Amino acid sequence: MGDIIQVGLFFAVLVIAYLLVTGKLHARISTVTAAIFVPTFIAGFTLYFIGYIPAESSLSEYASSVMRALFSTVRMFIMEDDYSVIAELNNSQIVRGIWFRMLFWFCQTIAILISASTVMSVFGRKLSTSIRLWIGTKKDTYIIFGVNSKSLIFAKDITSKEKRIVFIDEVVDSVNAAQIEDIGCLYLEMPVFSDATINKKALVKAGLKVKGMFSGAVTLLVFTDDEISNYKLAAGILEHLKDTGFPADRLRGVYVKSNSDVITERIEEVARKLRYSISFFSEPDLTSREFIYKCPIYKLIEFDRSKAVVMRKKTITVMFLGFGSIGRQMLRKIYGSSQFVGCKFHAVVVDKRLNELEGEFKGNYPSLFDNELSNADVRFVDADISSACFYSVLDEYIKKAQDPEEDSIDLIVSALGDDLVNIHTVSNIKKYIDRAGLYRKPVYALNITGDNNDLYRNEEVDGDDIIIFGYHKNIYTGDIILYEKMDLMAKSVDRHYGGTDWAGLSVHLKNSNRAAAEYIEVFLHIVGLELKRTSGAVPEDAVSEREFHALLESNDELFDNLAMTEQLRWNAFHISTGWVTKPIEEVKRYEDRKDERIKAHVCLIPHHRLEWLESAMKEIAAASTTGEEREKVIKKCNFRELDRNNVRNIFDIIDEYNKGNTAGGKLYVVRQ
Repeated sequence: MGDIIQVGLFFAVLVIAYLLVTGKLHARISTVTAAIFVPTFIAGFTLYFIGYIPAESSLSEYASSVMRALFSTVRMFIMEDDYSVIAELNNSQIVRGIWFRMLFWFCQTIAILISASTVMSVFGRKLSTSIRLWIGTKKDTYIIFGVNSKSLIFAKDITSKEKRIVFIDEVVDSVNAAQIEDIGCLYLEMPVFSDATINKKALVKAGLKVKGMFSGAVTLLVFTDDEISNYKLAAGILEHLKDTGFPADRLRGVYVKSNSDVITERIEEVARKLRYSISFFSEPDLTSREFIYKCPIYKLIEFDRSKAVVMRKKTITVMFLGFGSIGRQMLRKIYGSSQFVGCKFHAVVVDKRLNELEGEFKGNYPSLFDNELSNADVRFVDADISSACFYSVLDEYIKKAQDPEEDSIDLIVSALGDDLVNIHTVSNIKKYIDRAGLYRKPVYALNITGDNNDLYRNEEVDGDDIIIFGYHKNIYTGDIILYEKMDLMAKSVDRHYGGTDWAGLSVHLKNSNRAAAEYIEVFLHIVGLELKRTSGAVPEDAVSEREFHALLESNDELFDNLAMTEQLRWNAFHISTGWVTKPIEEVKRYEDRKDERIKAHVCLIPHHRLEWLESAMKEIAAASTTGEEREKVIKKCNFRELDRNNVRNIFDIIDEYNKGNTAGGKLYVVRQ
């Protein structure tokens, strides 16, 4: 019985050592085991043969020694040894020598480890996963539904010793399993649905439970490519959170991959009722986020900083090649980031399938095509990018750019759905434009995913006038998907204006706060300032809130134009998300000014009509309220002053941000 206990304890120690030592090398154990098996076997056989070698050189004795050595070598791998036997034979002096014994027991140990790792690899993955889940109970946990190339990129990007990442999928093939273990993650090969409902056992095993040893924060991500499955998964997760009473402060967020507005609205409705924070992402959305981060539109523009207006330009002209899901999202995102006093946004959309795409887009974003309201105009060109029709349009813009009084194309975005086609198209257009000898040449943006053609990487193509965006290894990352840095500033915007429940906000209001947060750097840039993060002393070139306010109050034209920029930004955000103007006749009280269900807002009007709207809304407020409430509501109707306040409050929002987000240092406003 004692021997059995010793063997059991020894094997348990080996298992624990295997789990602790291998870590990220877990997936490579079978490869390493196979590589060292043969050398270990040969070394063991050689040592045993030396021990069994006969004193007489009889052929039959040699044959017997070979067979005995072979048998003993095999026994090495089942935790047995025959050292005591060979130590009593003819070559006892050699066998009992220090070097022989060291080599012998080294081979014996390696053989046992090979056996243990083989058993664990073949039979013990589930046991291994369970133990490793138990060991990491206090770590922050990321539970990812769906194993695919994109979720693996995300996991690899965020992996660290402080995080535990668990994949859940019904089937995990050997290639993906190896990648998961290679980056130090875990996976549960379990059905995500059980009897048409979510498999709660999988959630609990992964760490989504209230009681027990699990105490770290949890982030949930739904990464499958099936929209309906994503809806069912998200709804099931939220119901499980509600049923178990999972603390909201332990839930970092639920992130759901979805391209469907209908599905996001249904999931959002459930999440808001339960007060759990939920966010959505799609490849077009991630692609546009990365592009704006790499190529802020305001940095392509020259400003008169004494007036806060664009210099020497009447339009910002962007040509979009391809109008699929990426092209449409890029148009909306770039339009929303191109609102400045003194110029309009002009888009040229080229696609040979516009007959199929144009109508739906205009139906979803009708206000974009109201030129007075949108401060934009969109031109559609139904043509193939290699056709004579397209090149005649290109010639038209090249000819305009040769006139110093006319504007040139600022940006050409190629999103044709194929990496190689995008490369060839931009290469040809660039040569064509270069031959025209333009003084102001456009910036070229290529959508390269890297999935089908890894030949083209950022460092091989990216340059001063060529920007690569949408590379999967760059967009399926923690920074882009979780959007935590931007959300910290967006939450600061929300708190500054009285918000206390971020999780309870609609996706529209969250995105509205994000859009306001993104434009803080734009406002600062327009007047020659920028944000700087530092953990040391206050920068020498830092600008105080008092100095900023003095700049605004001493220059009415600059302040008015910044306020107008804020109104243009607010309009563009709503227009690019499908909102329309609500008729004043439908507003009977201040609360009726917007209808989020049908995306209509009475304030969505051109800047020059704000004075009229203020007067009309004050009349409505006076007729529908009394006493102190009337004064409060009338004050809210000073929309132009609210725009000015949004500019004034930039420093307050930055201070709000700095209160709870000092990792890496504080943010300061400094001179450029």
